[in-house]
Amino acid sequence: MTTVGQPPERFRPVGVALFGYGAWGGNHARVLSSTGDARLSGIVEPDPERREAARAAHPDVPVWRDATAALRDPEVEAVVVATPAHTHARVAEEVVTAGRHVLVEKPFATRGRDAQQVARRARAAGVVSMAGHTFLYAQPVLNIARILREGLLDAPVFVRSERLGSRRRADCGALWNLAPHDVSILLHLLDSPVAEVSARSHVFRSGGSAGHDDATSVDLTFESGAAAAVQVSWRSAGKRRALSVLGETWSMEYLNRSGGDHLALDCGPAAADQDALRQLLYEGCELADGGVRYREPLQAEVEHFARCCRTGETPRTGARHAIETARVLEAAERSAAEGGAPVRLAAGKELAA
Repeated sequence: MTTVGQPPERFRPVGVALFGYGAWGGNHARVLSSTGDARLSGIVEPDPERREAARAAHPDVPVWRDATAALRDPEVEAVVVATPAHTHARVAEEVVTAGRHVLVEKPFATRGRDAQQVARRARAAGVVSMAGHTFLYAQPVLNIARILREGLLDAPVFVRSERLGSRRRADCGALWNLAPHDVSILLHLLDSPVAEVSARSHVFRSGGSAGHDDATSVDLTFESGAAAAVQVSWRSAGKRRALSVLGETWSMEYLNRSGGDHLALDCGPAAADQDALRQLLYEGCELADGGVRYREPLQAEVEHFARCCRTGETPRTGARHAIETARVLEAAERSAAEGGAPVRLAAGKELAA
């Protein structure tokens, strides 16, 4: 079994089994079937109709009812976990205990301590654990992060992230299904721990999913002094995925939309070289039909995972990032349960009282 620091043959694709053949699992299966650095080595799906759909779509790939056979198969070096959200941590722990690398779809875990447990087990087994925070493999987000991290503009003071309009899930609410993207983006862009979180959640009168939230707003304060606001909701007048990053004299905006994304920079007269900044903002992207297009983030994510499995490289969305994202979301859930009361986070520890 391949372990961290012991890469397999240089050009040998990593054998990856997919656990869960739902809507997003189907996307993973498609990418794994067309990515040179990885190959789809099996699918685990307990639902009989989905199993048949998996067999029909991937006739040359083993399809199993449960994980036992998959984790005994020597062709399975790694696993993508795309099961229901509340099972993620348990399934991931089973995978790494069996000595396989794991990529866990968001949420990586619904408790910070569960994320830490998966990370500890992975470290003990010498395997990679990584969160499927797909937007950290989207070129516009990486470009914004590069501009900020290289100090090409003065420090950001406020970020707003909106993720509105989506299919209601039965296994978790809007906070745990949608906001992992936003929190992961904020942690990467601002490169600073979250110091305090306050949140308010709402359940629509038509009835939420088993009492889960249908809409949640989250305010975050970072140790750097920056602040952020996140808004997530199942329902919206139109699907909206928007990110605004503000400094004292500049702003950047990223809109993720099906017809072609929007990416903009307003750096004002104080910026030394506006053309160079805009060139960095659009690096790796192309303009087509009035929108910004770039490489599919899920494919970039899967290839990054495969490379980390081979080389032992720390993933961009590895254990530390996954744990911190889970801790912030857990703090938001706690704040919402307490009517919006602020919750402080102590770096690397359980939630502060």
